[in-house]
Amino acid sequence: MTARGGSPGTVARLGARLAAAEARLVGAELRRTARWAAAAAALAASAAVVGIAAGACLVAAVVLGLATAMPAWLAALITGTGLLVLAGFLAISAWGVWGPDRGRPDGEGLAIIELGLALGTRVAIEGFFLVALVLMGGITQLPVLMLVAVALLAVEWPLGWLVHGRHTAAHAAARQPRSEPAPARSYR
Repeated sequence: MTARGGSPGTVARLGARLAAAEARLVGAELRRTARWAAAAAALAASAAVVGIAAGACLVAAVVLGLATAMPAWLAALITGTGLLVLAGFLAISAWGVWGPDRGRPDGEGLAIIELGLALGTRVAIEGFFLVALVLMGGITQLPVLMLVAVALLAVEWPLGWLVHGRHTAAHAAARQPRSEPAPARSYR
């Protein structure tokens, strides 16, 4: 019997050529992928630079627009405060998405974050509204709106304490030890 397909040397040479051709093909594909990735990164960086410039123009437009109704320093202060509040909101959102409690599947960590931030967020929004109303002279021009805003802010604290107390009680009840079921009997 004779072996088909040639001698071992021929098979080795063909295998080496095939491996070299495959390596060239992989290298070409990697270079092409790297070129596309570099082009995409350059476009993304360009978009980021243009977006930052557009954002700066919009902030300047807001400041200049508010400066027609109030002093420029106050317009810049209000705009800066609004941007800081937005930055804080984005930072808290990012922490909620990528924070250390991200791995919990039961949602307990998220519920605690929501409960802890709910009162603070509402009070911060109402406080920001009240400060803006006072700075714009709303006390004398809109006294009913001012009274309603103060009343809502005054109601937030007792409601916040009530919710916190109910949450603490529910959490304590959940931590109570449960009776373990009896072990299953083995019938042989």
